[in-house]
Amino acid sequence: MHVVVTRACGVAPDISAMRGVFLCEPTPASLAEAMAESASTWAGPIEAPEILAHTPEAFAQTFLRSLRTTVSG
Repeated sequence: MHVVVTRACGVAPDISAMRGVFLCEPTPASLAEAMAESASTWAGPIEAPEILAHTPEAFAQTFLRSLRTTVSG
């Protein structure tokens, strides 16, 4: 699995080192270039890609931990 993400996305720093992630600038030309790079380097599915751990549920847990720390601290 590959994913193309612009650097304007808040998640970009967290996923930049993951396999199959292609970062680009938030412009049509840069996005097209990153998509072409992704396509040209495709060698089949990545086994257990790290990005799949970033589910909506996992993201929500981050906010819950922060809220609990704020309320109890």
